[in-house]
Amino acid sequence: MILAAGRTRATPVITIAALALACAGCPDRRPPTIGIAMGADVGTPQAILPGRQQRFNESVGARRQVTLRIGKDSAEAAQALVWANELVRIPGLIGVIGHESSRSALQAAPVYHEHGVVQIVPTGTSRKLATVSPWTFPLVASDSLQGELLAGFLARSGRKRLTLLVQDDEYGRGIVSAIKAALVPTDVQILENVMHTPQSDLNLLVRSILSHDPKPDMLLLVTQGGLAERTAKLAWARDPNLLIVGSDATISGARELRTLAPASDRLALATYWLPDSTNAATQKFLSDFRASHLDGEPLWNHAALYDAVGILNTAAAEVGGDPRAVRDWMLSLGRTRPPYQGVLGAIDFTGKQAIAARLIRPSATGWELVK
Repeated sequence: MILAAGRTRATPVITIAALALACAGCPDRRPPTIGIAMGADVGTPQAILPGRQQRFNESVGARRQVTLRIGKDSAEAAQALVWANELVRIPGLIGVIGHESSRSALQAAPVYHEHGVVQIVPTGTSRKLATVSPWTFPLVASDSLQGELLAGFLARSGRKRLTLLVQDDEYGRGIVSAIKAALVPTDVQILENVMHTPQSDLNLLVRSILSHDPKPDMLLLVTQGGLAERTAKLAWARDPNLLIVGSDATISGARELRTLAPASDRLALATYWLPDSTNAATQKFLSDFRASHLDGEPLWNHAALYDAVGILNTAAAEVGGDPRAVRDWMLSLGRTRPPYQGVLGAIDFTGKQAIAARLIRPSATGWELVK
């Protein structure tokens, strides 16, 4: 009995050792996971993405399914690092969508680089994102190109006096730097470059700006939607003839800004997407957005998040759950593979056809492109 018991104990050890040797080269069978780190408001990804993910998993079968891990992120750099370090510990993680701001995305990039995890940045536009890490992939064109777009529109507007209201971070400084450079050969005069934070007294700032002599006939808002809305409301109350132009960050306040605008030619906003109902990817996105019951209208940042998840889903379905293989697949888009056809358009990471910003203005039905 003792001998038998001894053999009984020894057998599993031998079996486990043999299995370990036999599977030394076996691929990781854990399901691929995508981490979502897109800001403190997790309601949007939780509303839009689950239905999309369910359809994808049903279409590829059980062996190729991908899971999502949606978590609460923060715009604060220290908290973004905490979240990045939590994400990279998730078994089977193949990529992260985020972070929402350029600052947070840049702060977290070294963490993903160190752990060999793909980072797709849907809404950050800092030019530094293109070179911060070979594992980091910005989805849209940089603030340099957006700055040139905005400067060209301002120069063609027929107005001459410009004041900038800019959020004090990498994003704001990057766009302003490009705008100033592009305006040098024009006759537009930059009266002031006013840096502000969410804690700034906007009423005092606007009153001061519009009491100067000469006063601006254009305001450029490089700030988040809520601040842009409050600033525009204060400014138009004092001077309804002002032309107010917003960078892409103002898009979260687009509906409110459109309502506030005294006339369609007093407002223009930068965006990376305008709905095209003839696009199949857009049709699916709009259907999911309507089903989500989110308040408001679909915006470019929603579409970018949707596309970023689609890219990683497709990569995992085609090459599996190895993060390096996923990275190589992404690099092959536009080279040995056709671009990914997304809501934003044809997407690759060659740098040759980045999704570029466009300008929109209010129309009778919502928004239209500025010609």
